Amino acid sequence: MRLIRMKEKGITGFALVFLLLSSCTDVVERNKSYGDGNDSYLLPIEDKKKFSEKQVKLLKDLGYELIRAGEFKMGSPFHEPGRPPVKNTNDEDPLNDEDEERLTTVRLSNDYFIGKFEVSNAEWALIWKSNVEKLSSPTEPVTQVSHTRAMAYCRELTRLMQIMEILPENTICRLPTEAEWEYACRAGNDGVHGFMMSEGDQSEFKNVFNADDANFARSSGSSGQTKLYGSDLSSYSFKDFSKNKWDLYHMHGNVREWCYDLYGVQYENPFSREVSIDPIGRLEGKYRVLRGGSFRTYWTKCRSAARDFAEPYTMKDDIGFRVVIGHPIR
Repeated sequence: MRLIRMKEKGITGFALVFLLLSSCTDVVERNKSYGDGNDSYLLPIEDKKKFSEKQVKLLKDLGYELIRAGEFKMGSPFHEPGRPPVKNTNDEDPLNDEDEERLTTVRLSNDYFIGKFEVSNAEWALIWKSNVEKLSSPTEPVTQVSHTRAMAYCRELTRLMQIMEILPENTICRLPTEAEWEYACRAGNDGVHGFMMSEGDQSEFKNVFNADDANFARSSGSSGQTKLYGSDLSSYSFKDFSKNKWDLYHMHGNVREWCYDLYGVQYENPFSREVSIDPIGRLEGKYRVLRGGSFRTYWTKCRSAARDFAEPYTMKDDIGFRVVIGHPIR
């Protein structure tokens, strides 16, 4: 959460810090928890209301961008550079091939907010009552965080923002679904990235990653730019480094990001082969989805459609997360 002066609520940035520090609780890591599975889609909310201009401005000041509901093609075409090969199951039905990036029409029926940056070390420390002043890299994304602890962070952030009456009605802080993540990453593009392009560049550069646009490993085999980039724009070689068309930073590279979903080879809605509405992936499983690639992965893993996974207790130096503010998931 970015520290700002909240004139609408009469709360200064210093008061916000005090409230965060004084009302937090500790979290205990669950050992090798695989989760309980996803047994529904978004919870039905009666009388859904559009976010007001005041709410949008307040949350934007706190570091969240509004993403409007819409429909898009999730996945990638067979000819996209960097796409993994399809594993044929020798089934007569081609839809049973293990194609983890199969093109699927997805409709997201609700607006939502998503963090402009990945959650930083300073934000993580504030929630769990750590000493922010002693952090060596407060603006960099927090890493070495499991899916379990990322979910716990979202729950605690929800509680605090509810106390401060910041959250819009019927919304919570949570991890993005895989569909929400890819939709925000693409920012309206249908190629490998969501960066701004001119109309004439769409055909020529939509499947080209520039090493100056994102923090990923170089093809030489080294990890390339080993340092992480955070929310301090003054540390960038240029201000718009890794910013996509919807003003979201580091959706490509930097750190891999946890999503809510349990991982499955195919992510389409099993009940429809036409349009998948607000999908959340498999109903049970061992692994959780990771998206976006990192400074340790090559550009192919940083594509908008690229998918990854890990056990939910996994903690690595290139795994972090960002927060969504939206309707709850059961």
